Amino acid sequence: MSKKSFHKLFSALLICGFLFGFAMRSPKLALAQGMDELRVDLFGYAERTLFAPFDTMDYVFGLPADWILLNGASVQIDLTAFFDRVNVPDSVVEEHGLGGQIQVVFNDKVLTTIFIERNGDQSYNVPIPVEALTPALSEGRHQLVLNFLSEEYCLYGTTSTIIVRPTTRIIIPHQPGSVPTDLTQLPYPIFQRNSFLPSSALLVVPNQPTADELQAAFAVSAALGRMSGGLLQLTLLPVGQFTPEVRGIQHVIFVGKPGGFPVWNEVAWPLSVVEWTNTYPEDGLIHMTGSPWNGTKVVLFVSGSSDAGVIKASQALGSGLIIGNVQPNLALIQQTNPETTQTIAATDVTFAALGYTTETVRRVGVVRREYQFYVPPGMVAGDDAYVKLFYSHSTLLDYETSSLIVSLNNEPIGSARYADETGQQGILQVGLPKSSIRAGVNRLMVEANLIPIDLCANLLTTELWLTIRAESSIHLPLVVPVGGVVSRALDLGLYPDMFSLSPAQRSIAFVLHPADLTAWRVANQISFDLGDNTNWSLAELEVAFADSVPDAVMQERDLFIIGKPSTLPIIAQLGESLPAPFDAGSDLPRTQKLQVVYRVTPGASVGYLELLPTPWNSARAILTVLGNTDEGLLWSGAALTTPGLRGKLAGDFAVIHGEQIVAGNSRFGPGMVATSATPVPGSEYVPVVSGTVTPRPRPAWVLPALAAVVIVLIVVLILVLFGTWRQSRRRPGL
Repeated sequence: MSKKSFHKLFSALLICGFLFGFAMRSPKLALAQGMDELRVDLFGYAERTLFAPFDTMDYVFGLPADWILLNGASVQIDLTAFFDRVNVPDSVVEEHGLGGQIQVVFNDKVLTTIFIERNGDQSYNVPIPVEALTPALSEGRHQLVLNFLSEEYCLYGTTSTIIVRPTTRIIIPHQPGSVPTDLTQLPYPIFQRNSFLPSSALLVVPNQPTADELQAAFAVSAALGRMSGGLLQLTLLPVGQFTPEVRGIQHVIFVGKPGGFPVWNEVAWPLSVVEWTNTYPEDGLIHMTGSPWNGTKVVLFVSGSSDAGVIKASQALGSGLIIGNVQPNLALIQQTNPETTQTIAATDVTFAALGYTTETVRRVGVVRREYQFYVPPGMVAGDDAYVKLFYSHSTLLDYETSSLIVSLNNEPIGSARYADETGQQGILQVGLPKSSIRAGVNRLMVEANLIPIDLCANLLTTELWLTIRAESSIHLPLVVPVGGVVSRALDLGLYPDMFSLSPAQRSIAFVLHPADLTAWRVANQISFDLGDNTNWSLAELEVAFADSVPDAVMQERDLFIIGKPSTLPIIAQLGESLPAPFDAGSDLPRTQKLQVVYRVTPGASVGYLELLPTPWNSARAILTVLGNTDEGLLWSGAALTTPGLRGKLAGDFAVIHGEQIVAGNSRFGPGMVATSATPVPGSEYVPVVSGTVTPRPRPAWVLPALAAVVIVLIVVLILVLFGTWRQSRRRPGL
């Protein structure tokens, strides 16, 4: 093959590789980019069915923060109708049809009523006026409601079923605009709830961060885990890997001093920022602005001229309440008091004080209203927290089938039955369970299903209504836990709850190697998960490098030791107190206490979790998150942060190999372990676990995409080889 032909072949392979990479990207992202038409399955909705005589359904969704919505929006409803016409006069069929009618409501505005006149597949396009494009729900979310009525069911005994297809779409003409950068709206727009695009961000730190800078980064990660409910995809990256190829793909969060980021000067800064940080070097700085690398993304700086300033900025972000400066996208933090302990007296706050007004909704079917309240991190609710709901309603309701349900953070907590007495003044008091109240934003949902007395009346014109009054209130006594140590059972099966029961202040310290990027990423992953699952306060996180762990940290904090054992001096210091100790310089533990011992050959990856009380303070605990390789270390982190894997943990020792977990308890001695196989130094490792390991499901589109790429590759290779053969035949002398 000639050199030129080889270059052609190489180029063809590159193109095929690009096609393969494109095919493997998220199908939602590929479908949504540059489109005005958004199918409801992009938001996770499958096929849905409506039954006669009355049924209702809704779709809730969010749109990208940079979209400016234009005139010309509409809803295209794709459905299949099934109904009969037994014993129905032809004149009735011709005049009214038999399938029923669908009322279309968008953001609480009734758009139209669709009459179903034939069986089978059909589509209807319903215009959305500009005034209906204002989001009806919090955080910029929209709501589409379909109310189905079949009067023919009542009049003639016909049956009628409507299947709404997942190809139903919302057509939203839009143009790009500026991304909102108001700090009071965080985590928006970095995290956008109910959006069809995944919310993701890069958490960028200096190449050689100080312990304080890593501490600040993990605190920011914990805050975002809490604010997003664990749904934000957050990746930690040293600035050396923040290449031009990745800068414009996601939102970016820089945590650290400005000198650690060469790209600092590429961002347009207000002059006041530079002046202020030079004048007050101990202040913290939070600034959010549009990304210079992608107009649809934002850049968030959590910074300061000193380590102390960076810590203050991260603590302010973690508080969940940020007050802007002259500009809403800039906050300067003079001081934080994370260790201030206080008791807040029982507090009653009305819906009006939370910014909500009395509201009357006139509709048949499902009505949802959400009310948000805030709990500062580190505080817990008292035993007598409750919500008192004042409401009134139409007395034309069917009290047996209509309902009023109250949920807190997607967990139903109470309900009420309607009656004539509640029609004019209903009062519902529901206790707020402590286990359901989270640090940060809490979402109280009131859901009412309004059905008239006579199902065979014209439901879509019956005047049903519900009023929720602004004098409704939330009784929320909040306290900061103080005093003695809470007794804890040390068992991996209780993670992470056993750490949320630790003393409120100075709770956790990560012990890391100063140059182990994989350990940093695992620590960041754990921080994010703890932020989502526990009530961390401002002072609950510290970072220490393994070669210089302060005595105060070992005495006063629970320790998360993360990395490869041979690189962490503190592992040797713990010695025989570990459930499975390590020999000097070894990355594999001695597991003679456990039931079955396997040999681990060189190159095999294994992760280990070990749990024990600290030798320096029996009230504190140590959790080691270890691996003999980077891969093994990542497996250990995933075992703690992946719900499906975390449920397999137990005892004080666990071995992790991919999704296989072997757990044991060294306190019971040989032969008394949770499962049956554990590897040890030197041998070939064949993990054996009780139960079935469920592989990760493969998306249905992967194999067809792969097959298509392979076919393209074969065709390109044939064309290139054929062209080369033809050129060789044309050469003189052949």
